[in-house]
Amino acid sequence: MVPEGGEAAFRSFLSSWSGDSAAIDTPNILPGTTSFIVRSFDGVALQFSFPLLVRRDLLSEIGLDPAGSDGAVCALIEQIKAGSYKIPGLGPLYGKGIPGSLRYHDTIEPYTIIHSDDAIGSHLWKADGRNFCDRAGVHLIVRGALPYPSGSSDGGNRRIFLQLADLAEAVGVVVQKAPLPPLRTTWLASLDQKLLRKDLRQRGLVSFVGDGSHLARTFSRNRPFFRVAGPKEGVNIPFCCPTELDPTELELPASNRTVTGLGIRKREVFAIAGSNAQGKTTFLEGIPAGIDDHAPHDGRELVVTARGTCVAESTNIGLAGADISMFFHALPPGVSGTVKGAFGMGSGSMTMARQVQTAITRHAPPCSSSMRTGQPPTCSSGAACRKRRLQHYPRSSSGNAI
Repeated sequence: MVPEGGEAAFRSFLSSWSGDSAAIDTPNILPGTTSFIVRSFDGVALQFSFPLLVRRDLLSEIGLDPAGSDGAVCALIEQIKAGSYKIPGLGPLYGKGIPGSLRYHDTIEPYTIIHSDDAIGSHLWKADGRNFCDRAGVHLIVRGALPYPSGSSDGGNRRIFLQLADLAEAVGVVVQKAPLPPLRTTWLASLDQKLLRKDLRQRGLVSFVGDGSHLARTFSRNRPFFRVAGPKEGVNIPFCCPTELDPTELELPASNRTVTGLGIRKREVFAIAGSNAQGKTTFLEGIPAGIDDHAPHDGRELVVTARGTCVAESTNIGLAGADISMFFHALPPGVSGTVKGAFGMGSGSMTMARQVQTAITRHAPPCSSSMRTGQPPTCSSGAACRKRRLQHYPRSSSGNAI
Protein backbone atom coordinates (compact mmCIF):
# COMPACT_ATOMS: atom_id res chain seq x y z
CA MET A 1 0.00 0.00 0.00
CA VAL A 2 1.33 3.44 -0.95
CA PRO A 3 1.70 5.75 2.09
CA GLU A 4 -1.19 8.11 2.72
CA GLY A 5 -0.86 10.99 0.31
CA GLY A 6 1.84 9.18 -1.71
CA GLU A 7 -0.43 8.65 -4.69
CA ALA A 8 -1.50 12.28 -4.46
CA ALA A 9 2.17 13.32 -4.50
CA PHE A 10 2.75 11.14 -7.56
CA ARG A 11 -0.29 12.59 -9.34
CA SER A 12 0.95 16.08 -8.46
CA PHE A 13 4.33 15.22 -9.97
CA LEU A 14 2.71 13.98 -13.18
CA SER A 15 0.45 17.01 -13.51
CA SER A 16 2.73 19.85 -12.43
CA TRP A 17 6.42 19.01 -12.84
CA SER A 18 8.43 20.58 -15.64
CA GLY A 19 12.20 21.04 -15.60
CA ASP A 20 14.75 22.96 -17.60
CA SER A 21 15.49 20.05 -19.91
CA ALA A 22 12.42 17.83 -19.75
CA ALA A 23 8.75 17.56 -18.84
CA ILE A 24 6.18 14.88 -18.17
CA ASP A 25 5.12 13.31 -21.47
CA THR A 26 1.43 13.81 -20.74
CA PRO A 27 -0.02 12.24 -23.94
CA ASN A 28 1.80 9.00 -23.10
CA ILE A 29 0.43 8.66 -19.57
CA LEU A 30 -1.31 5.30 -19.34
CA PRO A 31 -2.33 4.68 -15.71
CA GLY A 32 -1.15 1.29 -14.52
CA THR A 33 1.04 0.78 -17.59
CA THR A 34 3.40 3.68 -18.23
CA SER A 35 2.58 5.56 -15.01
CA PHE A 36 2.16 4.02 -11.57
CA ILE A 37 3.53 3.98 -8.04
CA VAL A 38 3.07 0.85 -5.91
CA ARG A 39 4.60 -0.63 -2.79
CA SER A 40 6.93 -3.57 -3.40
CA PHE A 41 5.90 -7.03 -2.25
CA ASP A 42 8.42 -6.91 0.63
CA GLY A 43 7.22 -3.48 1.72
CA VAL A 44 10.61 -1.73 1.64
CA ALA A 45 10.26 0.14 -1.66
CA LEU A 46 7.96 2.14 -3.85
CA GLN A 47 8.16 1.02 -7.46
CA PHE A 48 7.26 3.64 -10.04
CA SER A 49 7.05 4.41 -13.72
CA PHE A 50 6.35 7.65 -15.59
CA PRO A 51 6.68 8.94 -19.18
CA LEU A 52 9.22 11.70 -19.79
CA LEU A 53 9.75 13.98 -22.78
CA VAL A 54 13.26 15.42 -23.16
CA ARG A 55 13.42 18.51 -25.33
CA ARG A 56 15.98 17.53 -27.95
CA ASP A 57 15.18 17.18 -31.65
CA LEU A 58 17.61 14.48 -32.74
CA LEU A 59 15.96 14.08 -36.12
CA SER A 60 16.96 17.64 -37.04
CA GLU A 61 20.39 17.40 -35.41
CA ILE A 62 21.44 14.19 -37.14
CA GLY A 63 19.49 14.57 -40.36
CA LEU A 64 19.50 10.90 -41.39
CA ASP A 65 16.70 8.53 -42.33
CA PRO A 66 14.35 8.40 -39.29
CA ALA A 67 14.21 4.60 -39.62
CA GLY A 68 17.54 4.48 -37.75
CA SER A 69 16.49 6.80 -34.92
CA ASP A 70 16.01 3.85 -32.58
CA GLY A 71 19.79 3.50 -32.66
CA ALA A 72 20.23 6.98 -31.17
CA VAL A 73 17.62 6.27 -28.49
CA CYS A 74 19.42 3.02 -27.67
CA ALA A 75 22.69 4.91 -27.26
CA LEU A 76 21.04 7.55 -25.04
CA ILE A 77 19.46 4.95 -22.75
CA GLU A 78 22.80 3.20 -22.37
CA GLN A 79 24.48 6.52 -21.48
CA ILE A 80 21.85 7.09 -18.77
CA LYS A 81 22.47 3.59 -17.39
CA ALA A 82 26.24 4.14 -17.42
CA GLY A 83 25.82 7.32 -15.36
CA SER A 84 23.43 5.84 -12.81
CA TYR A 85 26.13 5.19 -10.19
CA LYS A 86 27.90 8.51 -10.77
CA ILE A 87 24.99 10.97 -10.93
CA PRO A 88 23.13 11.13 -7.59
CA GLY A 89 19.77 11.99 -9.13
CA LEU A 90 19.77 8.76 -11.16
CA GLY A 91 19.97 6.52 -8.07
CA PRO A 92 16.26 5.56 -8.13
CA LEU A 93 16.79 3.81 -11.47
CA TYR A 94 18.42 0.90 -9.62
CA GLY A 95 16.76 1.31 -6.22
CA LYS A 96 19.63 3.09 -4.46
CA GLY A 97 19.33 2.81 -0.68
CA ILE A 98 16.83 -0.05 -0.74
CA PRO A 99 17.72 -3.36 0.97
CA GLY A 100 18.01 -6.05 -1.67
CA SER A 101 18.09 -3.47 -4.45
CA LEU A 102 19.65 -5.99 -6.85
CA ARG A 103 16.16 -6.97 -7.93
CA TYR A 104 15.75 -3.53 -9.50
CA HIS A 105 18.99 -3.61 -11.47
CA ASP A 106 17.28 -4.86 -14.61
CA THR A 107 16.54 -1.20 -15.33
CA ILE A 108 20.25 -0.43 -15.70
CA GLU A 109 21.31 -3.77 -17.22
CA PRO A 110 23.38 -3.02 -20.34
CA TYR A 111 21.48 -3.94 -23.49
CA THR A 112 23.10 -4.13 -26.90
CA ILE A 113 20.01 -4.83 -29.02
CA ILE A 114 18.76 -1.79 -30.93
CA HIS A 115 15.56 -3.35 -32.20
CA SER A 116 13.79 -6.70 -32.34
CA ASP A 117 10.42 -7.56 -33.82
CA ASP A 118 10.06 -10.24 -31.14
CA ALA A 119 9.21 -9.78 -27.46
CA ILE A 120 12.72 -10.45 -26.17
CA GLY A 121 14.19 -8.62 -23.19
CA SER A 122 10.80 -7.09 -22.46
CA HIS A 123 11.76 -6.52 -18.79
CA LEU A 124 14.82 -4.46 -19.76
CA TRP A 125 15.00 -0.73 -20.52
CA LYS A 126 15.56 -0.34 -24.26
CA ALA A 127 14.51 1.49 -27.40
CA ASP A 128 11.03 0.34 -28.44
CA GLY A 129 7.56 1.62 -29.22
CA ARG A 130 7.47 3.65 -26.00
CA ASN A 131 11.10 4.74 -25.89
CA PHE A 132 11.65 6.65 -29.12
CA CYS A 133 12.33 10.07 -30.61
CA ASP A 134 10.44 12.37 -32.95
CA ARG A 135 10.29 16.09 -33.72
CA ALA A 136 8.90 16.80 -30.26
CA GLY A 137 11.95 15.27 -28.56
CA VAL A 138 13.05 12.04 -26.91
CA HIS A 139 10.24 10.04 -25.30
CA LEU A 140 11.29 7.75 -22.43
CA ILE A 141 9.49 5.56 -19.91
CA VAL A 142 11.46 6.06 -16.69
CA ARG A 143 11.04 3.44 -14.00
CA GLY A 144 12.77 2.40 -10.80
CA ALA A 145 12.25 2.22 -7.05
CA LEU A 146 12.41 4.56 -4.05
CA PRO A 147 12.96 3.60 -0.40
CA TYR A 148 9.61 3.36 1.36
CA PRO A 149 9.32 6.67 3.25
CA SER A 150 9.45 6.76 7.03
CA GLY A 151 8.44 9.55 9.38
CA SER A 152 5.55 11.95 8.84
CA SER A 153 3.38 11.50 5.81
CA ASP A 154 3.87 15.11 4.73
CA GLY A 155 7.66 14.77 4.82
CA GLY A 156 7.55 11.39 3.07
CA ASN A 157 5.30 12.66 0.32
CA ARG A 158 7.51 15.67 -0.27
CA ARG A 159 10.54 13.36 -0.56
CA ILE A 160 8.68 11.27 -3.14
CA PHE A 161 7.99 14.37 -5.24
CA LEU A 162 11.55 15.71 -4.96
CA GLN A 163 13.25 12.39 -5.72
CA LEU A 164 11.13 11.87 -8.81
CA ALA A 165 11.77 15.46 -9.91
CA ASP A 166 15.54 15.07 -9.40
CA LEU A 167 15.48 11.82 -11.40
CA ALA A 168 13.53 13.34 -14.26
CA GLU A 169 15.83 16.36 -14.42
CA ALA A 170 18.96 14.19 -14.27
CA VAL A 171 17.72 12.02 -17.14
CA GLY A 172 16.94 15.14 -19.14
CA VAL A 173 20.40 16.61 -18.57
CA VAL A 174 22.13 13.40 -19.69
CA VAL A 175 20.06 13.27 -22.87
CA GLN A 176 20.59 16.95 -23.70
CA LYS A 177 24.34 16.84 -23.09
CA ALA A 178 24.99 13.54 -24.86
CA PRO A 179 27.59 14.12 -27.61
CA LEU A 180 26.35 13.67 -31.16
CA PRO A 181 29.01 11.33 -32.70
CA PRO A 182 28.10 8.18 -30.68
CA LEU A 183 24.41 8.78 -31.38
CA ARG A 184 25.09 9.14 -35.09
CA THR A 185 27.23 5.98 -35.09
CA THR A 186 24.47 3.86 -33.56
CA TRP A 187 21.87 5.49 -35.82
CA LEU A 188 23.94 4.44 -38.86
CA ALA A 189 24.41 0.93 -37.45
CA SER A 190 20.65 0.58 -37.15
CA LEU A 191 20.09 1.84 -40.68
CA ASP A 192 22.79 -0.42 -42.15
CA GLN A 193 21.21 -3.52 -40.65
CA LYS A 194 17.64 -2.62 -41.57
CA LEU A 195 18.47 -1.75 -45.17
CA LEU A 196 20.80 -4.71 -45.67
CA ARG A 197 18.23 -7.13 -44.25
CA LYS A 198 15.66 -5.73 -46.67
CA ASP A 199 18.09 -6.30 -49.54
CA LEU A 200 19.22 -9.82 -48.62
CA ARG A 201 16.75 -11.71 -50.78
CA GLN A 202 17.56 -9.64 -53.87
CA ARG A 203 21.18 -10.67 -53.33
CA GLY A 204 20.17 -14.32 -53.13
CA LEU A 205 21.09 -14.52 -49.44
CA VAL A 206 19.32 -15.69 -46.31
CA SER A 207 22.02 -14.52 -43.90
CA PHE A 208 25.31 -12.65 -43.88
CA VAL A 209 27.98 -13.07 -41.18
CA GLY A 210 30.55 -10.31 -41.43
CA ASP A 211 34.26 -10.82 -40.90
CA GLY A 212 35.32 -9.62 -37.46
CA SER A 213 32.00 -10.54 -35.82
CA HIS A 214 32.24 -11.75 -32.21
CA LEU A 215 29.46 -14.28 -31.77
CA ALA A 216 30.29 -15.80 -28.37
CA ARG A 217 28.08 -14.49 -25.56
CA THR A 218 28.24 -13.78 -21.83
CA PHE A 219 25.02 -14.61 -20.01
CA SER A 220 23.83 -12.70 -16.97
CA ARG A 221 21.02 -12.87 -14.44
CA ASN A 222 18.96 -10.45 -16.52
CA ARG A 223 20.14 -11.65 -19.95
CA PRO A 224 20.14 -15.47 -19.86
CA PHE A 225 19.21 -15.99 -23.56
CA PHE A 226 21.73 -15.89 -26.41
CA ARG A 227 19.81 -13.32 -28.44
CA VAL A 228 19.85 -10.73 -25.65
CA ALA A 229 23.17 -11.69 -24.03
CA GLY A 230 26.15 -9.36 -24.30
CA PRO A 231 29.53 -10.08 -25.90
CA LYS A 232 31.67 -12.73 -24.26
CA GLU A 233 34.11 -11.37 -21.72
CA GLY A 234 37.76 -12.33 -22.07
CA VAL A 235 38.84 -14.30 -25.12
CA ASN A 236 36.34 -13.95 -27.95
CA ILE A 237 37.68 -15.14 -31.31
CA PRO A 238 36.43 -13.03 -34.25
CA PHE A 239 34.80 -14.79 -37.17
CA CYS A 240 36.67 -14.85 -40.47
CA CYS A 241 35.21 -16.43 -43.59
CA PRO A 242 37.67 -18.93 -45.11
CA THR A 243 38.70 -18.09 -48.66
CA GLU A 244 37.54 -21.57 -49.76
CA LEU A 245 33.96 -20.49 -49.07
CA ASP A 246 34.04 -17.58 -51.52
CA PRO A 247 33.62 -14.64 -49.11
CA THR A 248 30.86 -12.20 -50.03
CA GLU A 249 31.68 -8.50 -50.35
CA LEU A 250 28.92 -6.01 -49.52
CA GLU A 251 28.62 -2.26 -49.30
CA LEU A 252 26.68 -1.17 -46.22
CA PRO A 253 23.89 1.03 -47.55
CA ALA A 254 23.88 3.76 -44.86
CA SER A 255 27.51 4.12 -43.81
CA ASN A 256 28.88 3.25 -47.28
CA ARG A 257 31.48 0.94 -45.78
CA THR A 258 32.59 -2.15 -47.66
CA VAL A 259 32.65 -5.35 -45.62
CA THR A 260 33.35 -8.99 -46.36
CA GLY A 261 32.01 -12.13 -44.77
CA LEU A 262 30.11 -15.35 -45.22
CA GLY A 263 26.93 -15.19 -47.30
CA ILE A 264 24.56 -18.09 -46.64
CA ARG A 265 22.67 -18.46 -49.89
CA LYS A 266 19.17 -19.52 -50.75
CA ARG A 267 18.59 -23.14 -51.66
CA GLU A 268 21.82 -24.45 -50.20
CA VAL A 269 22.59 -26.81 -47.36
CA PHE A 270 25.43 -25.36 -45.37
CA ALA A 271 27.26 -27.99 -43.33
CA ILE A 272 29.21 -27.18 -40.16
CA ALA A 273 31.58 -29.89 -39.01
CA GLY A 274 33.98 -30.00 -36.10
CA SER A 275 34.85 -31.51 -32.76
CA ASN A 276 33.28 -30.60 -29.43
CA ALA A 277 33.78 -27.08 -28.08
CA GLN A 278 34.93 -25.63 -31.39
CA GLY A 279 32.13 -23.09 -31.82
CA LYS A 280 29.50 -24.88 -33.93
CA THR A 281 26.61 -23.98 -31.62
CA THR A 282 27.95 -20.48 -31.06
CA PHE A 283 28.04 -19.91 -34.81
CA LEU A 284 24.57 -21.35 -35.33
CA GLU A 285 23.11 -19.17 -32.55
CA GLY A 286 24.55 -16.12 -34.28
CA ILE A 287 22.45 -16.73 -37.39
CA PRO A 288 18.96 -16.38 -35.80
CA ALA A 289 20.33 -13.52 -33.70
CA GLY A 290 20.84 -11.71 -37.00
CA ILE A 291 17.11 -10.98 -37.24
CA ASP A 292 17.67 -8.35 -34.51
CA ASP A 293 19.48 -5.03 -34.95
CA HIS A 294 22.57 -4.79 -32.75
CA ALA A 295 24.41 -1.79 -31.37
CA PRO A 296 28.08 -1.21 -32.17
CA HIS A 297 30.35 -3.27 -29.90
CA ASP A 298 27.72 -6.01 -29.44
CA GLY A 299 29.81 -8.07 -31.82
CA ARG A 300 26.90 -9.07 -34.06
CA GLU A 301 26.21 -5.77 -35.82
CA LEU A 302 27.55 -7.31 -39.05
CA VAL A 303 25.34 -10.39 -38.73
CA VAL A 304 22.10 -9.88 -40.64
CA THR A 305 19.47 -12.57 -41.25
CA ALA A 306 16.19 -12.35 -43.15
CA ARG A 307 13.20 -12.20 -40.86
CA GLY A 308 10.71 -15.03 -41.16
CA THR A 309 13.33 -17.77 -41.29
CA CYS A 310 12.58 -20.92 -39.30
CA VAL A 311 14.74 -23.25 -37.24
CA ALA A 312 14.30 -27.01 -37.11
CA GLU A 313 15.75 -28.62 -33.98
CA SER A 314 16.01 -32.23 -32.96
CA THR A 315 13.99 -32.58 -29.76
CA ASN A 316 11.31 -34.85 -28.32
CA ILE A 317 7.90 -33.19 -28.18
CA GLY A 318 4.30 -34.32 -28.37
CA LEU A 319 2.73 -34.38 -31.83
CA ALA A 320 -0.89 -33.30 -32.12
CA GLY A 321 -2.03 -34.00 -35.66
CA ALA A 322 1.34 -33.13 -37.19
CA ASP A 323 1.75 -33.55 -40.95
CA ILE A 324 5.08 -35.29 -41.59
CA SER A 325 4.17 -36.87 -44.93
CA MET A 326 6.97 -35.07 -46.77
CA PHE A 327 9.55 -37.21 -44.93
CA PHE A 328 7.68 -40.27 -43.56
CA HIS A 329 5.62 -42.86 -45.43
CA ALA A 330 4.71 -44.87 -42.32
CA LEU A 331 4.52 -44.22 -38.58
CA PRO A 332 6.79 -46.00 -36.08
CA PRO A 333 5.36 -47.97 -33.14
CA GLY A 334 4.00 -45.77 -30.38
CA VAL A 335 2.77 -43.03 -32.70
CA SER A 336 -0.88 -43.14 -33.77
CA GLY A 337 -2.79 -41.57 -36.64
CA THR A 338 -1.40 -41.18 -40.14
CA VAL A 339 1.61 -39.47 -41.67
CA LYS A 340 -0.70 -36.52 -42.49
CA GLY A 341 -1.93 -36.36 -38.88
CA ALA A 342 0.40 -37.99 -36.36
CA PHE A 343 -0.27 -38.14 -32.61
CA GLY A 344 2.09 -39.14 -29.80
CA MET A 345 5.62 -38.46 -28.60
CA GLY A 346 7.74 -37.63 -31.61
CA SER A 347 11.38 -38.59 -31.93
CA GLY A 348 14.07 -36.08 -32.80
CA SER A 349 13.82 -36.86 -36.51
CA MET A 350 10.02 -36.68 -36.51
CA THR A 351 10.13 -33.34 -34.71
CA MET A 352 12.54 -31.93 -37.26
CA ALA A 353 10.39 -33.27 -40.09
CA ARG A 354 7.33 -31.52 -38.67
CA GLN A 355 9.23 -28.25 -38.21
CA VAL A 356 10.66 -28.31 -41.75
CA GLN A 357 7.29 -29.16 -43.30
CA THR A 358 5.58 -26.42 -41.26
CA ALA A 359 8.16 -23.89 -42.43
CA ILE A 360 7.59 -24.85 -46.06
CA THR A 361 3.83 -24.63 -45.61
CA ARG A 362 4.23 -21.15 -44.15
CA HIS A 363 6.39 -20.13 -47.13
CA ALA A 364 9.30 -19.22 -44.88
CA PRO A 365 12.35 -17.89 -46.74
CA PRO A 366 14.59 -20.75 -47.91
CA CYS A 367 17.03 -21.23 -45.07
CA SER A 368 20.15 -23.19 -44.35
CA SER A 369 20.25 -26.33 -42.24
CA SER A 370 23.03 -27.40 -39.91
CA MET A 371 24.38 -30.89 -40.52
CA ARG A 372 27.12 -32.91 -38.90
CA THR A 373 27.11 -35.99 -41.12
CA GLY A 374 25.31 -37.38 -44.15
CA GLN A 375 25.24 -37.27 -47.92
CA PRO A 376 24.67 -34.11 -49.96
CA PRO A 377 20.88 -33.60 -49.81
CA THR A 378 18.54 -32.04 -52.33
CA CYS A 379 16.16 -29.11 -52.00
CA SER A 380 12.46 -29.73 -51.54
CA SER A 381 11.97 -28.85 -55.22
CA GLY A 382 14.32 -31.64 -56.22
CA ALA A 383 17.05 -29.31 -57.47
CA ALA A 384 20.51 -30.23 -56.31
CA CYS A 385 21.83 -28.04 -53.49
CA ARG A 386 25.38 -26.79 -53.31
CA LYS A 387 27.20 -28.01 -50.22
CA ARG A 388 29.99 -26.13 -48.51
CA ARG A 389 31.94 -27.03 -45.43
CA LEU A 390 33.25 -24.86 -42.69
CA GLN A 391 35.84 -27.19 -41.21
CA HIS A 392 38.47 -25.14 -39.45
CA TYR A 393 37.83 -22.84 -36.53
CA PRO A 394 40.41 -20.90 -34.51
CA ARG A 395 40.11 -22.24 -31.02
CA SER A 396 40.45 -20.39 -27.75
CA SER A 397 41.70 -21.75 -24.46
CA SER A 398 38.15 -21.49 -23.10
CA GLY A 399 36.80 -23.75 -25.82
CA ASN A 400 34.68 -21.03 -27.41
CA ALA A 401 35.54 -20.40 -31.02
CA ILE A 402 34.01 -19.10 -34.18
